[in-house]
Amino acid sequence: MSNLRFRLQLIAFALMLGFVSASAQNIRYVSMNGENSNDGTSWAKAKRDVQDAINDLVNNNLTGEVWVAAGTYYPTETTESSSSPYHKSFKIPAGITVRGGFRGKVEADAEKDIVAYHGEATLADRHMEDDAFFGEAADNGTSEDTGTLDGEAAGSGVYSNKTILCGDLNEDKVADVTWNEQKQQFDVTFYGNSYHVVWFAMNGFDPDGRALPLASPAKLEGCVVKGGHAYTNDASDDHPHVGYGGGIYMVANSFVYNSEVKECDASRNGGGIYMDGGGIVRRTFVHDCQALGIGTEYGLG
Repeated sequence: MSNLRFRLQLIAFALMLGFVSASAQNIRYVSMNGENSNDGTSWAKAKRDVQDAINDLVNNNLTGEVWVAAGTYYPTETTESSSSPYHKSFKIPAGITVRGGFRGKVEADAEKDIVAYHGEATLADRHMEDDAFFGEAADNGTSEDTGTLDGEAAGSGVYSNKTILCGDLNEDKVADVTWNEQKQQFDVTFYGNSYHVVWFAMNGFDPDGRALPLASPAKLEGCVVKGGHAYTNDASDDHPHVGYGGGIYMVANSFVYNSEVKECDASRNGGGIYMDGGGIVRRTFVHDCQALGIGTEYGLG
């Protein structure tokens, strides 16, 4: 009996390894030099559109990851049936992880381009930009006066290869976010920007307008999110999502790691990040963002 149990345990373990191996192979690659006609299965065959790579996994009933090389990318699909371009977002559904920070040159080097959190690089391999908000970066790639998070150096510019997800839909005109000392708030100018740059609310909303949770985790890791403008002048008591979460709109079972959110705003709450019923954020720096709190009675976020 014990031999049979041992054999069954071996079979179960082998099946588990097979599942992990198959899941690990579900990677789609995206780079600025890619083509959407490519299948995205290697850096040499990388796609150009982040959403196209996500959809390729989803349409084939696969969970997996999208690895995105350095560069600036713009959303190409809307979050709902409206024809308004402002609803365009990077839509990340359950079972999908989007990772940035890669050079995207050759497959063998890909994993070495990701930060020390994944065990493939040292702190010295990371370039952290000088930024007075977080403290001046030291020459050895660590920040002298920002402390640490779970044993990792804290500071802006975690990745030297910046993957930027940008809501500036009019690519010729970049949003301007400038601190006004007299007003004690940012002066912002947007030229037709996404309501939400990154969107996790893939299951829609309940009758009260609150986001429904995802059935399994969806993740964003290693990206710079900027240029989101969640705006509505509706001051009613309902919950119009377009007034929340200019940078990232999160729900239960969504995760953001090792990222930076900047130059985003919202007319209600969550200029940089809004959590509608849940979400987890770690090692992520949110700065130069604001919310005006129109129609709300609690924190501006």
